[in-house]
Amino acid sequence: MYPKVVHFHTPDHPIYVVAYDWEIREWIGYRQLISLGTVIVEGSTFLFLLHFNIWWSTKRMTMSQNTLGMQRRFLKAVYMQIAIPATIMIVPQIIMILLGYLYLNTTEMNSIAYMLMAIHGASATLIMLYFHAPYRDFCGKLFCRNTKKVEVKHISTSGTEVFLFADNQNITTAKLTCEGFYRGKLSGLENEDEFNYVRERGLSFVTLENNRPRFSKYAAVGFWVNGFRKTTCQEKTYLKNKCNGTNEFNFDDPTLSENPTGYKWGIGQPSGKLAMGSDCIQYRFNISTNASELDDWKCGLAVSDGGTNAFVGYVCGKLPE
Repeated sequence: MYPKVVHFHTPDHPIYVVAYDWEIREWIGYRQLISLGTVIVEGSTFLFLLHFNIWWSTKRMTMSQNTLGMQRRFLKAVYMQIAIPATIMIVPQIIMILLGYLYLNTTEMNSIAYMLMAIHGASATLIMLYFHAPYRDFCGKLFCRNTKKVEVKHISTSGTEVFLFADNQNITTAKLTCEGFYRGKLSGLENEDEFNYVRERGLSFVTLENNRPRFSKYAAVGFWVNGFRKTTCQEKTYLKNKCNGTNEFNFDDPTLSENPTGYKWGIGQPSGKLAMGSDCIQYRFNISTNASELDDWKCGLAVSDGGTNAFVGYVCGKLPE
């Protein structure tokens, strides 16, 4: 079958040929079937447990609607992360098994199949980096450096540097980028001066030099700021716990005082008691009037459900080094 191999056969370097009889070939096929079945069972069990836990949490309502939405998006990313490498491993094995039973397999086919299976580790890593938004955004900023920093200025009484970043993303990614990449914290608004500063810098970004809006296809755009709705200020517990405006939210910006006065809410805001899942805060700019105000909104969105409101940036604060 391979006449050129004879040239490599010498007394000092003899070539040995291992031949399998039909019975051994069948056992090799069984081994491949068992290994294939093991991989399928492991993957199916993992997906079943993920599904079951999310279903059980939904039934018992142990997580908020926003967290549930993030869990579902995470599950979709996990599906892709598992499906593509699994396909890379399983399809070559199925082909090898079929060719083996049909006595059509060759050394070339075996080599190609093993090379395909060997890349499953690298493919799983690349898929994870792409389909999980925080990893994808972080890598994009790390290698492309395309995030636009609008301005930096010391405005906090604690000397915090506050950055406005232009970057279309949800608040989860904004927090991860601010904390992981810039070693900062999603910034709160301590007083009216800070509120006015963000308004000034935000308007300079959303308005072009000729006073035309930069984001004309949206009715409003927003920058994420620090603040996350308390579990005691949800729809059913709102009145009982005397939730009223800024006290509806927890803040993890360490430079904020206990009662910050820079949260200037729009009329009828925050309205989270009526809008389920509106657990985060945006600094909102009306595109047609340039009016600015704070509004609570769903954390997991980069663009609103109706497509009228886009989240084009976030406010990131850090103590100067």
